[in-house]
Amino acid sequence: MKKILAILSFIILCGSCCLASTEQLKQANELYANGNYAEAAEIYNTLLEENESADLYYNYGNALYKQGELGKAILNYERALRLNPRHADAKFNLDFVNQQITDRIDANSTFFLNTFFRKLSRSLPADTWGTLSVACFLLMLVAFFLYVFGHAITLRKIAFTISAICLFFVIVFGIFAQHQKRYIEQRVEAIVMTGSVTVKSSPDESGTEIFVLHEGTKVERQDALGTWSKIKIADGQVGWLPTSTIQPI
Repeated sequence: MKKILAILSFIILCGSCCLASTEQLKQANELYANGNYAEAAEIYNTLLEENESADLYYNYGNALYKQGELGKAILNYERALRLNPRHADAKFNLDFVNQQITDRIDANSTFFLNTFFRKLSRSLPADTWGTLSVACFLLMLVAFFLYVFGHAITLRKIAFTISAICLFFVIVFGIFAQHQKRYIEQRVEAIVMTGSVTVKSSPDESGTEIFVLHEGTKVERQDALGTWSKIKIADGQVGWLPTSTIQPI
């Protein structure tokens, strides 16, 4: 009886939390619609601390953009796309805000297969790639079963071909799932959050000044030493800056 009561209490508690979150989200949306962007942003941020969501990051980014905080807006649009690479609104707004920042860095040309693989693997969430891999595996088992136990030669040939194709996609989708999962967990990309920061040749204030980055610029974190991070920008330049000036995506 005690176990049943505990389970019922847990279900009621979860329901209450979901209801409270829904009410908070509705309140935040109403505040945003009425132009109270700071209050809306505060609620979106509170909800994100409880549970990450691409839509919440998108809404939070919109509220921050309305307040002129371009770096924070870009960070949250990027985080929305990290969770859901197919979030069209976040992608559109990110491109729009990126046109307003100071730094316009042309990316180095890379081997087209590397670029194609990276874009394709990041086009879907890791869970989706994993689901596709499992689906292909199940289809492969069915086809293999037909190949082993089928009597007609034509059916066995078709089943064998399908099985081989499915095996190929099981491996490819599995690789994509692992690549996307590693990309999300490592969070090597970051956004510059200060108005401007001088990138040094070494991790100390006495290092040679190499170049200056501005708010909203995306960097790739390569190493860390104390309070400094080694970063790489799109054109291939490398240097050190204070870790406190960037936020990981």
